[in-house]
Amino acid sequence: MMDFDRDGRNEGYCMLWKYRADDSVWSVSITPDGEYVVAGSGGWYGKYVYLFNKRGELLWKYETGGSVYSVSITPDGEYVVAGSEDKHVYLFNKRGELLWKYETDGWVYSVSITPDGDYVVAGSWRYVYLFNKRGELLWKYETGGSVYSVSITPDGEYVVAGSGWRIYLFNKRGELLWKYWTGSVYSVSITPDGEYVVAGSRYYIYLFNKRGELLWKYKTDSIVNSVSITPDGEYVVAGSRDDHVYLFNKEGELLWKYETDGIVNSVSITPDGEYVVAGSGDKHVYLFASPQAMLILEMKNQIKQCKNEIEEYENQIKQNITLIFILILIQVILILILNWDWRSPVVIIISLATIYYIIKIPYLLIKIKKLEKEILEREKRIIIRELKKLIGEEDEE
Repeated sequence: MMDFDRDGRNEGYCMLWKYRADDSVWSVSITPDGEYVVAGSGGWYGKYVYLFNKRGELLWKYETGGSVYSVSITPDGEYVVAGSEDKHVYLFNKRGELLWKYETDGWVYSVSITPDGDYVVAGSWRYVYLFNKRGELLWKYETGGSVYSVSITPDGEYVVAGSGWRIYLFNKRGELLWKYWTGSVYSVSITPDGEYVVAGSRYYIYLFNKRGELLWKYKTDSIVNSVSITPDGEYVVAGSRDDHVYLFNKEGELLWKYETDGIVNSVSITPDGEYVVAGSGDKHVYLFASPQAMLILEMKNQIKQCKNEIEEYENQIKQNITLIFILILIQVILILILNWDWRSPVVIIISLATIYYIIKIPYLLIKIKKLEKEILEREKRIIIRELKKLIGEEDEE
C-alpha cells in the first residue's frame, strides 16, 4: 500500500489538478476517457452543478435550489443528471441546457444514468425512482428509509440501491431480486453486467456478487460516503469521512490511499482504472492518474511541445525567406540602380547576411525532421502501451 505526500505524489497515482468550488463538493463523476468531470456542490455559498474538461477548465455551471448531493454523466459527455436538496432530479445536455426536471417526495440523495441516456435512476427520502429519457416516471419503490445511493447497469436491466440498513437489487421492472443487511448504507455501485455490487456503509466497504453473496469487506475509520467500481470489477475506489480516498483491487487489497483536507463526499473511477476523481469537503475536486496514464500524458505533452517547436521553426523559415528576398532586392537596387561597388562594406555585409539566412534554412529543416522523428517515435510508444494494456501485458518501464 502506498501513501501520497501533500503535493499529491507517490510511486503510483499523481494528482493532475484541483479546482476550488463555491462550497463543499458533494458529488463527482468522470467520463471513461477522462475528458469530462462533473461535480455537485452545496452550502451557504453556492449550490451548483459544474462541468469541467480534462484540463480542469470550467465549461459551465448551473445553480439549483439546494445542495447538489449527486451527479452522473454519460460516457460521451452528452448528458448530465443531478439530484438536489430542493427535491428535484435535473437532466442537462452537454452545453448545460436544462432538458427536464422532476420533483420527488424529498431530498434527492443519489442519481445515475445509463450510457445512452435512456434511463435515469434516483434515490430520495423513502423511494427509488426510475425515469426514461423524457423524464417520465416508469416505477418507484418504497424502502421506508432515505435512499442515499443508487446505481444502474448500462442496459438498464439492474438497479442497485442503498437505503436505511439494507442494500437492494432490482430488475428493470422494479422487482426486488435480493436485499442484504449491512448497517447504514451511504453508497452503492454496480458493474455493467451486474456481476458485482460494491457498497459503502458506516465504517465498512463491501463487495458482493450478483447473487448477493459477500466477497469481502474492509473497515475504514469513518462512514464511507462514496464508492465506485470498474466494469470488470478489478478496481474499487472509496471516499470516507475519515478524509481519505481508498483504492482496492478485486481481492480487497488496499493499493493506495490519499488524505484530503476534508470529508471525501464522492469518488469515481474510469473503466480502465487509469483515472480517479474525488470531491472533498475541503472545497476541492481532485483528479488522480495511474503511472501508465501519467506516462502517456507526459508523452502526449512532449509531442505537443515538439509540434510547437516545429511550428516555431517553420515560422522562422518563412521569416528567413522574406528577409532573403528583401536583402537580395536591396543589393539589386544598390548595385544595378545606384551603381554601388559590389566590394563596398555595406554591400558585403548585406551579402553575408543573405548567405547566413540562406544557410540557416537547411539547418532549421534538419531540426524539423529530427522533431518529426521524435513525434513518430513517441506516438509509436503510446500505441504500444495502449496495445499492451488491451492484451493485459505488464509494462516493464
